Amino acid sequence: MTKVQRTPETTRLRKTQRLLFLAFIAVVLIFSVWFIGFCRIREINVSGAVFSDAENIVASCGIKTGTHTYSVNKTKIAEKIKAENIYVRSVSVRRSLPSKINIIIEEYEPAFYIEYEENFFILSDKLTVLEVRHDISGDFYKNTARLTLSGLKGFETGKAVIFENEDDLSFYRDIIGKILASPVGEKLSGVDLSDRFDIHILYNNLYTIVLSSWRNIDSDLSLCIRLIEKIESDPYYANVTGNIRVISDDKISFQPTGKIGE
Repeated sequence: MTKVQRTPETTRLRKTQRLLFLAFIAVVLIFSVWFIGFCRIREINVSGAVFSDAENIVASCGIKTGTHTYSVNKTKIAEKIKAENIYVRSVSVRRSLPSKINIIIEEYEPAFYIEYEENFFILSDKLTVLEVRHDISGDFYKNTARLTLSGLKGFETGKAVIFENEDDLSFYRDIIGKILASPVGEKLSGVDLSDRFDIHILYNNLYTIVLSSWRNIDSDLSLCIRLIEKIESDPYYANVTGNIRVISDDKISFQPTGKIGE
């Protein structure tokens, strides 16, 4: 039998291969120990919560400290948070290795309130019922506009306002969406849509805009805001309240009704 002689180069190559293999095994072992032992949740951060309580969000997510970072189901966490925190519109859950979970919240804003049967129903811009209150005098609700609608049937927290005529919901959502999207929506204090042919919109608690129809609401509100800008630029009308009435496509009137502080 012929004996194969190893050259120095072959010996060095085999040693290098063995060292690389051992190094690979060591890296795998170190990573395994780190992944199993150190990727444990020790911190949960909540961001984006303004109207919701961050502690309630952490409590409702169901995550326990010490749980493996990759054992949590992000979809189920989001569902739990939305189910128990009515102001939460959407949830994003992100892992930050080795031991942190970041929960990013997008919320409904309390856009309107409806006073109904001695209660105040707080609504989102899409007329979702966020909560029911007996008193809304605190600063939390100071930017919430009063809303008056007709055909109301009932309210259920977490769901859209219920109307006697189901088609009314889409109608009101459409009109309210146009009002909020207009410059008037930036300082909206109240909206009365109880009569579709006599719409009242309170702007900045100063001017009551009166529209005879909803059909041209986009152009009518643009016309109104141009007049408001002219009024506010004149020192004579400082803090003057009044009614703004759209008469035609290009005709508008302003009738002063008083002055704040007098």
